[in-house]
Amino acid sequence: MGIILPNDKYKSYINLCLGLVLILMILKPLSDFLNTGVTAEDLLPKAWAAEDFSNSGVEIQQELLRRSLNQQAEAQMTGICAEEGFTLVSAEAQADEDYTSLRAIYLEVKKTEAGSRPFLYIEPPASEEAPEIKRLKNTLSEVYNMSPDNIHITEID
Repeated sequence: MGIILPNDKYKSYINLCLGLVLILMILKPLSDFLNTGVTAEDLLPKAWAAEDFSNSGVEIQQELLRRSLNQQAEAQMTGICAEEGFTLVSAEAQADEDYTSLRAIYLEVKKTEAGSRPFLYIEPPASEEAPEIKRLKNTLSEVYNMSPDNIHITEID
C-alpha cells in the first residue's frame, strides 16, 4: 500500500473501500442464490421432503448405531473365525435397547480349505453341530459374555 500511496493520510479510506469491495464480492454469490427461487425443499433430497421429522432423528440415530455395531462385530468376528478355521461370510449382531450388550449373533461361515484330508471324514448328523462350530460358539460366547444359545451359526459350502 505504501508504494501506491506514499502518504499514510488516506490509508484508512483505502482500507474502508477495499473492505466494502470484499463484502460485495462475498455477498454477490449469496444474493444470486437467493434470487433464483431455490427453496429449502430443492436442497433436501426428495425422500426427506415427504417424511415426518418428528421421530426420524431417533430412527436415524438407531440405524447408525445398528450399522456401527454390525461393522465392529463383523471386524472382530472375522479374526475370531479365522483363528477357528472359518472364513466369515456375513455377520449380524442384535443389541438390547440401549446398545450396551448383545442379545444375539447371526453368522454365516465357510470352512477354510486346509488341503486334502489323509483320513475319511464323516459328517455329523444334521441335528448335531460340528465340533468346530461348537468350539467357535464357545469362543464367541466367552468373548461377548453371552449364552451359546443366542449365537446362531450357519455353515455354508
